[in-house]
This record gives sequence, structure tokens and C-alpha cells, in this order.
Amino acid sequence: MPTSVRELVNLAILAKLQALTAATPNLTVERERDQEVERYPFITFYDVGQDADDELRSILVYRLRIDVEIHASAATGALAAAALNDLCAQVTAAMTADPGLNGSACDVREQGDVQELEMSGSRTNKAANVSFTVEYQTRAGDPYTAA
Repeated sequence: MPTSVRELVNLAILAKLQALTAATPNLTVERERDQEVERYPFITFYDVGQDADDELRSILVYRLRIDVEIHASAATGALAAAALNDLCAQVTAAMTADPGLNGSACDVREQGDVQELEMSGSRTNKAANVSFTVEYQTRAGDPYTAA
């Protein structure tokens, strides 16, 4: 069975984020994590839905919403905040460096502000969410063929 264009986009995002492990020791990257984070630093991303526009009739233009959750920890709250800011910057740079995601998409845009997430427990653990919109196209009626 062929792979849908939406899945190819998600795989390209996973590869972009996994590439960050080369520069950040002990970084773990996952897709659609469904358990609490226990190891830091940690990045997970979620495909949170999409909208389609069929204005062109023969081509569907999709806007896929991606949330990237970023977790950092350090000896102090200030150091954890600095580590989180650095990871957020790395994620944004990685996601927007190639707006075509190796040919699977048309554009990648950061959406809104970085949202700091509530963390229970220690102030030395920090988390934030960065949202992106990924635009990609398929032939109308064919989610397996990029247009």
C-alpha cells in the first residue's frame, strides 16, 4: 500500500526533529507521545488536524496543524528556562529551514507565540509548545499523489 502525502509530511517532520539529536546530547524525539515525559531533554510532535481547500478543483491544498512539545530540565529554574529557549529556537530553525520538507510540502510557517506549558513538580523542569502550519497539495481524490 502506498504512503499518503500526509504521512510523508509527518515522516519528514520526524526526520527534521530527529536531526537535532546530533547537536543536543541525550535529546529524545518522538511522535504522538501518549505518556508523561520522564527523560529530558525531550521533543514530541502531534498532528492535530488539517483543513482542505479545493478552490483549484483538480488540486486539494491542505493546511496541516502540527504542535511540537518541548521539554527541558536543568539544575536551576533559570538554567532550565535557558535550555528550553534554546531548544525552541532549534525546533523553529529546523522546521522552517526547508519549507518544502524535502519535497513533501509547499510551506511551513510558525503559528503564534511559543506557549509555556504548566509543569507539575520541580521548577527545574520546563516545557513549551510551538505550533506550525504545514501546507501541502494532493490531486483531488488522491491522497497518495502530491500535486
